Amino acid sequence: SVGARHTCVLRATGQVSCWGDNRRGQCSTESIVDATAVEALAESTCVLHATGDVSCVGSAGHGPFGDQGAGPHVPVPVAGVHNATELRGAWQITFQWDYETPNISVELGAACALTPEGLICWGVVPSPGPASPGAMPPALGPAPVVVSTDAISTFAVGPRHICTAGPTGVA
Repeated sequence: SVGARHTCVLRATGQVSCWGDNRRGQCSTESIVDATAVEALAESTCVLHATGDVSCVGSAGHGPFGDQGAGPHVPVPVAGVHNATELRGAWQITFQWDYETPNISVELGAACALTPEGLICWGVVPSPGPASPGAMPPALGPAPVVVSTDAISTFAVGPRHICTAGPTGVA
Protein backbone atom coordinates (compact mmCIF):
# COMPACT_ATOMS: atom_id res chain seq x y z
CA SER A 1 0.00 0.00 0.00
CA VAL A 2 1.37 3.42 -0.95
CA GLY A 3 0.83 6.49 1.23
CA ALA A 4 1.76 10.09 0.55
CA ARG A 5 5.38 9.70 1.65
CA HIS A 6 5.66 6.10 2.80
CA THR A 7 4.97 2.58 1.58
CA CYS A 8 3.88 -0.49 3.54
CA VAL A 9 3.79 -4.18 2.76
CA LEU A 10 1.96 -7.03 4.51
CA ARG A 11 4.22 -10.02 5.05
CA ALA A 12 2.96 -13.63 5.02
CA THR A 13 3.76 -13.78 8.76
CA GLY A 14 1.20 -11.04 9.54
CA GLN A 15 3.91 -8.45 10.15
CA VAL A 16 3.71 -5.04 8.50
CA SER A 17 6.86 -3.39 7.18
CA CYS A 18 6.84 0.28 6.18
CA TRP A 19 9.57 2.55 4.86
CA GLY A 20 9.87 6.16 3.84
CA ASP A 21 8.97 9.33 5.75
CA ASN A 22 8.34 8.50 9.41
CA ARG A 23 8.05 12.04 10.81
CA ARG A 24 4.48 11.34 11.95
CA GLY A 25 5.19 7.78 13.11
CA GLN A 26 3.39 6.23 10.15
CA CYS A 27 6.13 3.60 9.71
CA SER A 28 6.11 2.51 13.38
CA THR A 29 4.54 -0.89 12.72
CA GLU A 30 7.15 -3.18 14.35
CA SER A 31 4.75 -4.36 17.08
CA ILE A 32 2.07 -5.52 14.60
CA VAL A 33 2.28 -9.28 14.06
CA ASP A 34 -1.30 -10.35 13.21
CA ALA A 35 -2.29 -8.15 10.26
CA THR A 36 -4.51 -9.36 7.44
CA ALA A 37 -4.64 -6.03 5.55
CA VAL A 38 -2.76 -2.72 5.57
CA GLU A 39 -3.63 0.75 4.22
CA ALA A 40 -0.97 3.48 4.01
CA LEU A 41 -2.70 6.87 4.15
CA ALA A 42 -1.29 10.39 3.92
CA GLU A 43 0.44 10.53 7.31
CA SER A 44 -0.75 7.31 8.93
CA THR A 45 -1.01 3.57 8.46
CA CYS A 46 -4.08 1.50 9.37
CA VAL A 47 -4.06 -2.26 9.86
CA LEU A 48 -6.82 -4.86 9.98
CA HIS A 49 -5.88 -7.48 12.59
CA ALA A 50 -6.76 -11.18 12.47
CA THR A 51 -9.16 -10.49 15.37
CA GLY A 52 -11.21 -8.12 13.17
CA ASP A 53 -10.07 -5.04 15.10
CA VAL A 54 -8.37 -2.14 13.34
CA SER A 55 -5.51 0.00 14.63
CA CYS A 56 -3.74 2.99 13.14
CA VAL A 57 -0.35 4.57 13.72
CA GLY A 58 0.93 7.99 12.73
CA SER A 59 -0.72 11.37 12.58
CA ALA A 60 -4.44 11.33 13.05
CA GLY A 61 -4.70 14.99 12.20
CA HIS A 62 -7.56 15.96 14.47
CA GLY A 63 -7.75 12.68 16.40
CA PRO A 64 -9.88 10.32 14.32
CA PHE A 65 -8.19 7.22 15.69
CA GLY A 66 -9.46 7.67 19.23
CA ASP A 67 -7.14 8.15 22.19
CA GLN A 68 -3.97 9.80 20.93
CA GLY A 69 -2.44 9.88 24.43
CA ALA A 70 -0.23 6.97 23.40
CA GLY A 71 1.59 9.18 20.90
CA PRO A 72 1.85 8.84 17.13
CA HIS A 73 4.46 6.06 17.18
CA VAL A 74 2.19 3.55 18.94
CA PRO A 75 -0.63 1.75 17.09
CA VAL A 76 -3.99 2.92 18.48
CA PRO A 77 -7.18 0.85 18.15
CA VAL A 78 -9.90 2.56 16.13
CA ALA A 79 -12.78 2.91 18.58
CA GLY A 80 -15.93 1.00 17.68
CA VAL A 81 -14.41 -1.10 14.89
CA HIS A 82 -14.67 -4.82 15.69
CA ASN A 83 -15.11 -7.99 13.65
CA ALA A 84 -14.15 -6.19 10.45
CA THR A 85 -13.58 -8.30 7.35
CA GLU A 86 -12.20 -5.68 4.95
CA LEU A 87 -10.21 -2.44 5.18
CA ARG A 88 -9.82 0.25 2.51
CA GLY A 89 -8.41 3.78 2.57
CA ALA A 90 -7.66 6.78 0.38
CA TRP A 91 -5.82 10.10 0.48
CA GLN A 92 -5.09 12.82 -2.03
CA ILE A 93 -2.67 15.61 -2.84
CA THR A 94 -4.09 18.97 -3.87
CA PHE A 95 -2.12 21.25 -6.18
CA GLN A 96 -2.87 24.95 -6.55
CA TRP A 97 -0.61 27.05 -8.71
CA ASP A 98 -0.41 30.77 -9.21
CA TYR A 99 2.24 32.84 -10.96
CA GLU A 100 4.34 33.22 -7.84
CA THR A 101 4.14 30.16 -5.62
CA PRO A 102 2.90 26.59 -5.89
CA ASN A 103 0.71 25.42 -3.03
CA ILE A 104 0.73 21.68 -2.45
CA SER A 105 -1.25 20.14 0.38
CA VAL A 106 -1.85 16.56 1.42
CA GLU A 107 -5.32 15.76 2.68
CA LEU A 108 -5.22 13.26 5.49
CA GLY A 109 -7.69 10.97 3.82
CA ALA A 110 -10.06 8.41 5.22
CA ALA A 111 -10.41 4.71 5.83
CA CYS A 112 -13.39 2.36 6.10
CA ALA A 113 -13.88 -1.12 7.53
CA LEU A 114 -16.67 -3.54 6.69
CA THR A 115 -18.15 -4.98 9.91
CA PRO A 116 -21.27 -7.02 10.71
CA GLU A 117 -22.85 -3.73 11.83
CA GLY A 118 -22.17 -2.10 8.45
CA LEU A 119 -19.54 0.11 6.91
CA ILE A 120 -17.63 2.22 9.47
CA CYS A 121 -15.43 5.08 8.24
CA TRP A 122 -13.07 7.55 9.89
CA GLY A 123 -10.66 10.28 8.89
CA VAL A 124 -10.57 13.90 7.84
CA VAL A 125 -12.65 14.30 4.73
CA PRO A 126 -14.26 17.64 3.85
CA SER A 127 -17.91 17.19 2.96
CA PRO A 128 -19.09 20.29 1.07
CA GLY A 129 -22.75 20.50 0.16
CA PRO A 130 -25.60 18.24 1.20
CA ALA A 131 -24.87 14.65 2.12
CA SER A 132 -25.83 12.03 -0.42
CA PRO A 133 -25.92 8.23 -0.26
CA GLY A 134 -22.34 6.98 -0.20
CA ALA A 135 -20.87 10.39 0.71
CA MET A 136 -18.32 10.45 3.49
CA PRO A 137 -19.74 11.56 6.84
CA PRO A 138 -18.30 14.87 8.09
CA ALA A 139 -17.14 13.15 11.29
CA LEU A 140 -13.49 12.86 12.32
CA GLY A 141 -13.95 9.75 14.44
CA PRO A 142 -15.38 6.40 13.42
CA ALA A 143 -18.88 6.93 12.08
CA PRO A 144 -21.23 4.43 10.49
CA VAL A 145 -22.10 4.94 6.86
CA VAL A 146 -25.71 3.88 6.55
CA VAL A 147 -25.47 0.94 4.18
CA SER A 148 -26.80 -2.47 5.15
CA THR A 149 -24.06 -5.08 5.45
CA ASP A 150 -26.26 -7.48 3.48
CA ALA A 151 -26.17 -5.03 0.56
CA ILE A 152 -22.35 -4.87 0.37
CA SER A 153 -20.09 -7.47 -1.17
CA THR A 154 -17.21 -5.07 -1.85
CA PHE A 155 -16.40 -1.38 -1.50
CA ALA A 156 -13.85 1.25 -2.44
CA VAL A 157 -12.89 4.48 -0.69
CA GLY A 158 -11.99 7.65 -2.55
CA PRO A 159 -10.70 10.89 -1.06
CA ARG A 160 -14.24 12.30 -0.93
CA HIS A 161 -16.58 9.37 -1.54
CA ILE A 162 -17.34 5.69 -1.02
CA CYS A 163 -18.53 3.23 -3.67
CA THR A 164 -20.18 -0.05 -2.79
CA ALA A 165 -21.34 -3.05 -4.78
CA GLY A 166 -23.83 -5.67 -3.69
CA PRO A 167 -23.89 -9.42 -4.31
CA THR A 168 -25.48 -8.83 -7.75
CA GLY A 169 -22.88 -6.22 -8.65
CA VAL A 170 -25.36 -3.36 -8.35
CA ALA A 171 -24.06 -0.34 -6.45
